Formats: sequence, C-alpha cells, structure tokens
Amino acid sequence: MLTAMPNQNKTSSGCHPANFCLNLRQKSVPGTTPATARRPAMRIDRTHRPWLRLSLILLIPAAGWYIVDALHGGAALNGPSGASITGIVFGSIGLAFMIYAALLGARKRLRSVPLGRTQWWMRGHLWLGTLALFFVWLHAGFHLGGSLTLWTMILLYVVVASGWFGALLQHFLPEYLTHQVPNETIYDQIPLVLHHLQDEADDVAAICGPLNSEPLESWRAQRASAIMDRERGELITSRRREELLTALKAAPAVGSGELRRFYVHDLKPYIRGEAPSDSAMANVRRIPLLFEQKRNLLPEALHPALKDLEQICNERRQLILQKRIHHWLHGWLFVHIPISMALLALAVVHVFLAIKYSTIKHF
Repeated sequence: MLTAMPNQNKTSSGCHPANFCLNLRQKSVPGTTPATARRPAMRIDRTHRPWLRLSLILLIPAAGWYIVDALHGGAALNGPSGASITGIVFGSIGLAFMIYAALLGARKRLRSVPLGRTQWWMRGHLWLGTLALFFVWLHAGFHLGGSLTLWTMILLYVVVASGWFGALLQHFLPEYLTHQVPNETIYDQIPLVLHHLQDEADDVAAICGPLNSEPLESWRAQRASAIMDRERGELITSRRREELLTALKAAPAVGSGELRRFYVHDLKPYIRGEAPSDSAMANVRRIPLLFEQKRNLLPEALHPALKDLEQICNERRQLILQKRIHHWLHGWLFVHIPISMALLALAVVHVFLAIKYSTIKHF
C-alpha cells in the first residue's frame, strides 16, 4: 500500500493494510515522537529492589522508635502525638518524601540537567511516596484528629492508591499493547491513519463498481483521480496504483454483488467508525468467521479483495485498541496529579497551623 513495505506481508493483490501504520510512522509529523518513545516506561522488576530495601531500612527502625516511645516515652499514656518530638520527626520525614515525589514533574522537564536518571526518580517517586503514608501514620499516632487532618489523610490514601494503580497499568499494559497491536503507530497520527484506511478500503471495494448507482464512466474518472492523488502523496506505490486502476477498469467484477452488500452494510460503517452496536462487526471474535463465510460465497477472483478488506478491518481494530490503552496509560494521571497538588497544599497548611498554634501555646 505504501512505499518500503515488506514483501512477506503482501497479499496477492499487492495491498499491505497490515503494514499501513508502519509506513506512516516512518513519515512522522514534525514535533511528534515514536509511539514507543512516548509510552510510559515503569516496570516493577528487580530494579525496584534497592528501593524496597531502602524502604525497609527506613520503616523498621521508625516503627521500633514509635513502639518504644508509645510504651515508655513521655506520651506513653495516650501514645505519641504530632506535637511530640517523635511526631515532629516522623511528620518532617513524611513531608520531605511528599515533596520529593512532587518534584518528579519538575525533573521530567529538566532532562538536560544532570540530576539523575528519570527512571531512578520514578522509582523513588513510587516508593518514597508510599513511605510518606506510613510516616504520616506514625506522625499522627494513628489518630485522624480534626477535619483538616482527616481530609489530608483521605487525599493521601487516594494519591498512594492511584499511584500504585498507575504503576501496575504501566507494568502490564505496554506488553499487552505490544502483543495485541504489532503495528503500533504514533498516537497523534492515529486519526490520519484511520482516514487513509478509509480511502484504501474505498479503493479496494471499487472492484464492485459504483456503490450509489452513479454513472459508470464518471464514477471511474472520480475513483481514478483519487487513486492518483494517493500515489502523489506517497501513500501507495506505483505498482499498487496500476493494480487498483486495472481493477477499476474491469469494475464491476462478475459476482461482486455479495461483496458490495457486505461492504456497504457492514465493512464501510465499521471502518469509518459509524457501525451500530448491534453490527455484525461489533463482535471482534466473530469477524474472522464472518469473513470466512463471505469467502465461501464469493468467486475466487474476489478473494484477494476480501482479504485486503479483512486486513484493513484488523488494522482499524488495532488502532482503536491502541487509543483505548493509551487513555488507560495516561488517564489515571488526571486523578493522581491534581489530588497530589491538593494534598501538598493541605500539608503545607497543616504545618503552618501547627507551628502557629504551638507558638501561641508556648507564649
């Protein structure tokens, strides 16, 4: 279909729908980056072990200190409070971890500054952000206190939970995407690729003749002009152009009525994203069977065109799946980031009020 296409994936008609995205990806739009480069990279693997060990090194002594202070310290009767030395130390550590986690966004924007690898910051963001929750528990003595403390804790729970949810998504979904979408393309170019797939499908279906009872000669002239435009745009090869034009001159092919009905009623709405929910193409698992049934009804001369249309449908399915996975990979940030900012703001207010009231109490 496009230039520089691998021959092993070519159908008998010379069409390469399954490789359509690969060629558009090579012609990337200025300002865009490859899909794999823009995909979040955060796998929970052995590279997290140092952070796990550090977390245990920090948490176990802190828990021991809290227990000793709760049983034998000055606040043994009611347990440590946020205003005690123990509480202040734990609260300061928890706040420091939250600030570190919040600096990840700044680190990503300062890639040229030698502040350590972004991957290192991301792992620290996950583990130290989680540790912040435990140190805040120790800071508060496992008491929620007033409404400000309550809402601060609620936001902290949401931030930590959404952070781990996002980490798990980034661990599992990229590998799933690699297996399910072998022809992954640049995300920003998916609408463009879908549009070109529609044009390719119309060119393939032209073997059936006019779809709307147009005069044959004027329809052929219009279709030929569209095919030539696609070649000038380097969307198809000259060989593919000649194949399409040859099929166009012989259209409508003998016995193409069934293929025309299939394309108009099922394939074209699906490829254009206009198929109703009860369409025969709505069930992805049934699509191969549906094409096999049509193949048994069509003359052998039309099998290559049917195969091309099947590949185009598979390509569209992959692109829609890529969009859905992209939304999952990035959508959780619309919850995580704003709530993280609100949490940091409440934490600052909490510290300010604690210092203010402790100063008033002292005087």
